[in-house]
Amino acid sequence: MPNQPSREATLNPCCACRTVIALAALMLYASGADADESGAPMFSFSGFGTLGMAHSSEDQADFISSGLKPNGAGFSHRWSADVDSLIGAQVSANLTPELSAVLQVISEQNYDNTYRPHVEWANIKYQFTPDFSIRAGRIVLPAFLVSDYRKVGYANPWVRPPVEIYSLVPINNSDGVDASYRLRFSAFTNTVQANYGNTKPSVPPGGAAKAKDVWGISDSAEYGAATVHISYIRTKLTLDAFKPLFDGFRQFGPEGVALADKYDPNNTTATFIGLGGMCDPGGWLVAVVSSKSSITALSANQVADIFLGKANRFPDGSQAMPIDQAEGSAARDAFYAKLTGKSAAQMKAHWSKIIFTGRGQPPQEVSNSLEVKKLIVANPNVIGYIEENLVDGRVKVLLAQ
Repeated sequence: MPNQPSREATLNPCCACRTVIALAALMLYASGADADESGAPMFSFSGFGTLGMAHSSEDQADFISSGLKPNGAGFSHRWSADVDSLIGAQVSANLTPELSAVLQVISEQNYDNTYRPHVEWANIKYQFTPDFSIRAGRIVLPAFLVSDYRKVGYANPWVRPPVEIYSLVPINNSDGVDASYRLRFSAFTNTVQANYGNTKPSVPPGGAAKAKDVWGISDSAEYGAATVHISYIRTKLTLDAFKPLFDGFRQFGPEGVALADKYDPNNTTATFIGLGGMCDPGGWLVAVVSSKSSITALSANQVADIFLGKANRFPDGSQAMPIDQAEGSAARDAFYAKLTGKSAAQMKAHWSKIIFTGRGQPPQEVSNSLEVKKLIVANPNVIGYIEENLVDGRVKVLLAQ
């Protein structure tokens, strides 16, 4: 977007009132209905919050996380809890297997220095197919990879999303509609989302910004642990707070008028293009043996042979006793997927062939990584897989996955 103050949307009373009334009507309608066939509860409640304290030694300006906030850490207060602190609550309703609704309310420092709650989301969703849906109401703008949970602190890897990036699109949501369609190709998933709406955020010291005809399209591609997100958003932007400034420019003749016409954010077209990506493989799994074992390293193929029943001895000739975690556990599925490229169903088929041909038996199973570690520590012939953060001086890492 062009250079402009960072702003964050608050509730437009008329639009919010209509949206909340619509949601309330749907919930009342659904109160006599049964939950969907999957057995999921009709209503669910969740909450999130952040209690943060920011410090700045800058005495000429405030550090703020959003242009919506009137002050922060630095000039106004050396220490400020207002920069990051917030609390939010969300109610979700599964009205039918296809129809659902969500209402999210957040209390954080507002433009007028209050913590008056405002509606962040309030929309209904209709799932036409498992891969195609439409929403209407107050909807998050998909500008960034983490737009859906940018205010849920514990869901992000940072203390706060980088202000330098996230202030480029100060509008978090819009009142309108969006549509989402997902395509699946084996392990690859691609989701395309289009949106249209309007919003009128309030800004310090009590002014307003208008973003009308907000429309955009975004695409998210997922493969394994990797996700790439690209977005395009366009709107007509008006910032009332700058009107007196540029009206003053126009008093200085043709040159002032030219400057005002060029930079005055009055129904100005603003465009944003974003590209982001992440890779989140979760906790790393490592193949380990006892620190008393003479084995110092194994290749991925050697570890795979032991866990697939193709080898029962280590390279030095000592017996190898593999230990598996419980069938269906996330650690077990991830280990075999990374090591062998086989799914849980394929592993079950693999062992069925071996068992019924009398060529072997699957590894002994235990419930979790801690149980695996106990057996490994007690017996230098045992090999297993555990999370990397469980590694200590009693075990030796042979292979990281």
